[in-house]
Amino acid sequence: MISEDPAVFLRDWGEEGVLDGQAVTVIYVAPYAVDPLGNSGLSTSRPRVLLPACHVPASVFDADDVLLELPARTPSRYLVREAQPDGTGWASLLLTTA
Repeated sequence: MISEDPAVFLRDWGEEGVLDGQAVTVIYVAPYAVDPLGNSGLSTSRPRVLLPACHVPASVFDADDVLLELPARTPSRYLVREAQPDGTGWASLLLTTA
């Protein structure tokens, strides 16, 4: 089995941040939402980031309102509302502004 190296994607599209006190590299994705029927689309209030699931601290799954800081963005402080591993080794963190 050949696995993909997430470092390639993170190098090209990633940005440095701090997730619950831990340095991480994430890929910021346009605001995202899923309606009650399961259809996905754009929203103006729910940005998200992607990162390798192995880089998500356990505290993100256990605690409410974990802080993610992205110094290159405005606003730069976000609260993680939900973490969603996708089964391929990546996880999406749904965010709101802090």
